[in-house]
Formats: sequence, structure tokens, C-alpha cells
Amino acid sequence: MAKERSFLLVGLDIGTSKTAVVIAEYVNGRPELKGSGVSPSAGLEEGVIADTGAAAGAIKQAMDAAEQMAGVKASLAYAGYSWANVTVKAAADVTPDEKVLQLIPPRFLPEWHGYGAEFNARAVAAGIRDVNNIIESARIAGLSVQNVIYGPLAIAEAVLSPAEREFGTLLVDIGAGSTKVSIIDRSAIRETAVLPVGGGHLSADLAIGLRTSLARAGEVLDNFSLDGTSGSREIYELPGEKEGDVKKVSRTMIRSIIEARIAEILDLVAMAVKRFDYPGLLPGGAVFCGGVSRLSGLALLAENKLQMPVRIGQTETTGPVSGPAYANALGLVKCGCKHLREKGPELKSRRARRSVFLGRFLGRPGAG
Repeated sequence: MAKERSFLLVGLDIGTSKTAVVIAEYVNGRPELKGSGVSPSAGLEEGVIADTGAAAGAIKQAMDAAEQMAGVKASLAYAGYSWANVTVKAAADVTPDEKVLQLIPPRFLPEWHGYGAEFNARAVAAGIRDVNNIIESARIAGLSVQNVIYGPLAIAEAVLSPAEREFGTLLVDIGAGSTKVSIIDRSAIRETAVLPVGGGHLSADLAIGLRTSLARAGEVLDNFSLDGTSGSREIYELPGEKEGDVKKVSRTMIRSIIEARIAEILDLVAMAVKRFDYPGLLPGGAVFCGGVSRLSGLALLAENKLQMPVRIGQTETTGPVSGPAYANALGLVKCGCKHLREKGPELKSRRARRSVFLGRFLGRPGAG
């Protein structure tokens, strides 16, 4: 049996705060992880790319780290789109200056076969300029984007089990600048909404409330526990306003700031689910992911608010490609593998037609 041709794929996740990439080799229909890299995002304004050159610099920095780890060069990329400025509308209402990221199947269709507006499908759409700026930034950084994929599709591939994707799960991805709420059922997005609040707002609340830097606020958040576990301290020491000064802040004060913003996010998630009015069951419960999901005690708060089982999503990988920072990028390479598998018969057909044509042109026997 002939060995299937392999490809090197890049998952490119340009977030509000970080740019992450994963390099994988597509072998026999599956991704084999090779390397990863992350860098601070640049060139973004109001949650979208405004400076493609600066964004390309961040992509290049992450790619250099990933290629050094992998020991290979890669250029074939699948990019994610997870920013807050997406709209969900009837597919027939998508305007020429918008790009359809994903079609949502009508509820009366038990299976999804890619039907369009004539079957009352809805579309997840974004400004075509914003999508093109992702592609252009990647091109400047040396990448060729094959497809731009709606973020929740990628994260579902990374953190949900096949059963959760098939039988119904609420997926909540709390990013730095936004929170994506989606229902995944029968391996398709059935409902989705993007909320304009995320982990970055939580860090900003702490920085303001504690009168400290955003960086220091992020460190406090990373080491804090809402349920009192994981070695949470009762008193936190932060740099004072003058050099060498130290100010002490109580755990109670920090908790009150964090819980206020978490309560707002969970309220918005609950309202989004109510607006979905989804008729199907969700035996998979809710799966939370994103940087804020690492906050110990979040799952219990979410269970109480949403009245359903909640777990924190984890990638199935280990080593340097594991962790929430790379979840979206990992999901993107998995989506890329699916895309290549679906293109497989088409590529084979093209090669067969090319072989027949060349055979006839060169006068080979058996060429038609």
C-alpha cells in the first residue's frame, strides 16, 4: 500500500493579547505535532488588525520559535478568526463587504450537508477587510493561508471529545478580549454568539482596583484561587507607588474584584444560552476554555449559574504544545487535516486527469 503524502501544516491563532502557532505534520490523515511558538500580539486596534506589518512581526516571532523547536520550515497555514466583530445573520443577508466564516444549518435539517441560503441557513460573517488583513499579515510573515476558520470550530476540535461534539455540548471560550458561546451538536455549530468581554477586562479590573500594573494584575490572577485551594494566600504583597515600597492587599478584596467580573461574564453567557432557545439536549454539559478557565473555582460558579455540569477543557497533548495558550492553534491544525482529507479525493482525481492527459499527449499505451 502506497504511503500517503505528508504535509506540514501551521495553525495560526492571532488573539487580542497573544499570537500562537503550532506546526504539525499531516501523515495518514492525522496531525503529528512538531513545534509551537507564542508572542505578544501587535498591530491590533479595537480587536482587529490595523497594521499588517506589525501583526506580521508577531507572527514571524512565534513562527521562528516554532520552527526552531520543530527543526523544519512550514508555510501552509490555517488561521482562526475569534474576534468580537462577528455577526450571525440569515445567509441571504450577507453583504458583499462581508466574508462568511461558517454556515449554521437550519434546525429542521437533522444532518448538515452544506446547504445554503435557499434552506434558511444562517451565516457567521465578518468584515472581508478584517479577514483579508489576517491573510495579508500571514503572507508578509511567509505563510500561505489556506482557510480562515471560525474560532469555536477550532477550539471544539481541540478540547471536546468526539462524543461531546456529536451529542451536544455548550462550549464557552473566554479569550482576552471576548467570550465565545457556542452549541456544538452533531459535529456542527448550531448556535453561537460573541460577547465583548473577556479575561483582559478582568486583568484591567484588578489593575485599577489594586492600583498596580496590568502585568502584575495578571500575575495575581494566574495564582489566585476562588475556592481557597492551590495555596491561595490571605495577604498579597504588591509593589507600592514609590520604588521599594510594598503594599499589602487582602485576599477578600481581590476575590471581590474577580467575582464581580466573573459574575458578569456568566450572566452574559446564561443570557446568550436563553436567547439561543435551543430545542436539543446537551448531555455534554458545558465546557469552559481559554486563559480565565484556569482560575480554580470557576467551574463551580459556572455550574451554579448555568444549572448544568461544567468541566474545564483540556487538550489531549503533552509537552511544549500543551496548555490553553495553544488550544486554538492546535484545533486549527486539526481542522486543516480534515480539510485536506476532504480534498483528498479531489486531489487524486486531478492527478488522475493530469496523468491521462499527459499519457495521451505523449502517446502512452492505455492512456485513453
